[in-house]
Amino acid sequence: MKRNVGREIRRTAQPIPTSIPEEYDSAGCMDSDQSKEPKPIPEWVLLRPFQYNGRVLATALPGLCLVLSLAGELLLSIIVIGALIVHLVDSGGAKRQSLIIFLGIFIAVQMSIIYSAIPLVWLSIFNVAILVIVNMFVVITGGWILLQFDTLLLEEPVLAELIEASLFTVYPGVSVILLSWIIGTVWSTKYLHYVAILHGFLLLRIFITPNQPSFRKPTQRAAQTGIAYVIGVPEIALMLIMYAIAPTLIFVVFNFWNLARYDVALELIHVISTPLFLVSFLELRSWTEHAGIPFKTISAVRWTAGIVSLIATCAMLMQTKSSVLVLWLLPVTATNVVLGSLSNAKGYAMKALTPLLAISVGLMYTIAILDAIPWHLDLPNVDLMWMTISLIACAALSIACFMVANTGNKQLLSTLLICNMAAVVYIEYTLSLQKLCSAPLLVATTTCAIYLLTRLHNADVIAWHASWVGAALHSVKVLLFLQMINSDSLEPTWIRSAVILFVVLVTTKLVFFEKRKELPDLSVYQYVLTICTSVMLFYLSVLRRLWLTFIPSPPTVQDATSVFIIICSAICLKLSFCHMHQYKGIRKVNILSLVAGVMMFILQPTIPKSLLEISDWFIIISFCMILATTVGLISPSQNSGILLSLSSMVGFAAGAHICQYLFPQQRVECYKTILYMLTCTLCAFIGFNIWNYNLCKGSHRATKMPNITAQYVALVVTSVIMLVVECSTLSIGTITLASLALPCTQLYCGVYLLIAVILKIHLTWQQSTDPFNYTLGNIPTIINMSAILCYILAILNCPIEPWEIWNCTCAIVLLLLQPDPILLTSFPTQKHQSGILVTVCMANLYIASVMDCDLWHAGVGFFSVVELIILILVLPGYIVLGRDFCSNFYSASPEMVVFISPLNSILYVIGSSYTSWLLATVGLSAATWFIVYKISTGQQMGRPQRSTVMQLQKY
Repeated sequence: MKRNVGREIRRTAQPIPTSIPEEYDSAGCMDSDQSKEPKPIPEWVLLRPFQYNGRVLATALPGLCLVLSLAGELLLSIIVIGALIVHLVDSGGAKRQSLIIFLGIFIAVQMSIIYSAIPLVWLSIFNVAILVIVNMFVVITGGWILLQFDTLLLEEPVLAELIEASLFTVYPGVSVILLSWIIGTVWSTKYLHYVAILHGFLLLRIFITPNQPSFRKPTQRAAQTGIAYVIGVPEIALMLIMYAIAPTLIFVVFNFWNLARYDVALELIHVISTPLFLVSFLELRSWTEHAGIPFKTISAVRWTAGIVSLIATCAMLMQTKSSVLVLWLLPVTATNVVLGSLSNAKGYAMKALTPLLAISVGLMYTIAILDAIPWHLDLPNVDLMWMTISLIACAALSIACFMVANTGNKQLLSTLLICNMAAVVYIEYTLSLQKLCSAPLLVATTTCAIYLLTRLHNADVIAWHASWVGAALHSVKVLLFLQMINSDSLEPTWIRSAVILFVVLVTTKLVFFEKRKELPDLSVYQYVLTICTSVMLFYLSVLRRLWLTFIPSPPTVQDATSVFIIICSAICLKLSFCHMHQYKGIRKVNILSLVAGVMMFILQPTIPKSLLEISDWFIIISFCMILATTVGLISPSQNSGILLSLSSMVGFAAGAHICQYLFPQQRVECYKTILYMLTCTLCAFIGFNIWNYNLCKGSHRATKMPNITAQYVALVVTSVIMLVVECSTLSIGTITLASLALPCTQLYCGVYLLIAVILKIHLTWQQSTDPFNYTLGNIPTIINMSAILCYILAILNCPIEPWEIWNCTCAIVLLLLQPDPILLTSFPTQKHQSGILVTVCMANLYIASVMDCDLWHAGVGFFSVVELIILILVLPGYIVLGRDFCSNFYSASPEMVVFISPLNSILYVIGSSYTSWLLATVGLSAATWFIVYKISTGQQMGRPQRSTVMQLQKY
């Protein structure tokens, strides 16, 4: 029987594993990160980037301009530094950590924007609503940026779809509100409803079209259930209703007390009918068929709303009596409608009538123009005959474009359209210079022209260059808009108009009309040269004068350089990311130049004439080098001179600013400045060595742990020399603890604290990411020495009167201490590491209680003598507690503590200072915990704990 049992045991026995599985840590416990199974990805998820960044960016432009004008340099600084940190963490492979860091940076951005926008409430209580809208814009923009993280799609695909839907539904409305508020604040509230109509229509044209979801697989079931597109029929219906109602509500709010007037009622009818007319031109065929609405209903709405809007517009213009052409508006529009209807009709007779009707329309145009020209007036700088010919030529070109479009000749139609747009812009430009063209008319013609060109180009009716040149021609009206907003702004000239046209042509050609393909080197060089040239001309002729209009101080050389670099780098982003894939590092150089321009604009470094001015340039250069190292353009692991030069520049800049801070009204000796710069250089060199090691390890590049002992020894020697130099100015008889609060002790207190924190974070990171292969070296000893020195220097620089409170608070730095083979070989375990903090606090409170005893201040008395006796009696108990807290080799018996600790309660009665009461509280609490812990664990005196022995064996 026993043999059978043994045989069964041997048969079912499993081999003992010789190695610890990867999912368990060094303590034998399962790793919490690896024990969690990855969240399964649903079958419907399509792993790809967000597909509509261009549309969202166009929608975000008004809000971005507003928040940048509110927050300014603070927002730019947070964005630049935050983007660098996120990229650094993400390039190291920590995808989830980069997402968490972005959320923290986003909160900082949101707080800065809200803080900068709060003064708007002081101007008007109604701006609270704008503050809410701005916050909504910031939140949705943050969600848009979240979609660029792959981790979000892997972890929360439903949230990613929700953010995408909000970008298509809520974001356009927020953009319309912000643009309307900007126009109403900068210009006038009279045209807010027209801004809502035009801007809302353009955004609906972008987002209402059927768009496939970015993160959902196109399946037949999705099409049947109505989720084949980003937004469904209910969302579309709600957006259309809001677009149709919002302009009317805006108009009623601002004209509520004048609705009974005839002209206001006419404008109300116009505001109601125009959105309905424009809605009928949206691509709603797929949505209406899904909802069961016939196309005839949409056609009826188009005709009805169009006729009502046209009649209301003519009546409104007649009320203004601004031009004789108003009388011709209705018949000319009617004949154009008839001409368009006949061109689509079938049959030879109808087509034969089309040229005759076109000639009739041209004659009507000519008669209307001849009737409207004020021949009896003598206008300066305006040739009425030339203006008449230009207007007639423009009308003839428009009719010719219509006739050629019916023939299908794309090239001829493109040429005629460009000529027509040039004639329209020339006429508007000339009339605006003579104050004969209103701002709403310029906005309306510009919007309609760009929309017309875009639709024709998308329908493949005209060539791409017609849409490119035709839309760019209208950009010269920017000068006219600026002059209408501010009469002291730029004076429109043909040279400035040509420069603006050149810039817009170069930018739009690259951004909108260059396909995503690899470009040859010659084309790249041409683009870069034309971009730099156009931006330089644009700054010299337009931006510089515009700067003087809105900012009283003239732009400096640094302003001009930074603005030039920022604009060129921003335009070239499309070139480097989409057309230069063969050069892997060019996009990193582009981002680096953009960040450098932003940093130069924020810091405003001047021409180097002093150490501080030179340090500003060094900050920019070092920041660019850090960014270049982060993105992989340069590798310090291959050349340690890069780290040395980077540390030298950072140390030079930091030392100069520290000297300015520590000696604000004094002239600093040269040797002190050199020692301060050397200190900052050594500290930066230690930090950059650790940073480079982690960066190389995160990118899986071969590197070894840097030996920072020599640098640290040099730092300690420098600190001793600096302390001796500054103490040499003191006389021997006047040296006290208060007199040792020198500038150098303040500096080195911060330096040692910074080194201890950096090395502690580095060591913790290594232990968590690679618990089996990390090496300690001398890092624990350096951490302990830095923490102790920092605490001693903090005590010397006590800024408050109750020094014991300051000493106890600064003892928090001692939590950085850990076991090391030189200084703290018997350091307590991680679980009891706070014991050294309690011991130091008890020591400070005990010394303060003895020094504050009434025996030394009020003379001999009964209570003062008893207080001193009690303090002497409780001293052995504190020694036992401190020795047990700070060492694992001693496990004192609790008997002494049991009998001595109750004496602390007497200090509540006879204590002469608050430090005695604090000491009694801390002593009783520590003794209670000590007794409970010893009794519960049943430890005996003199037996070392096993954890300490294991730690020493590790070394």
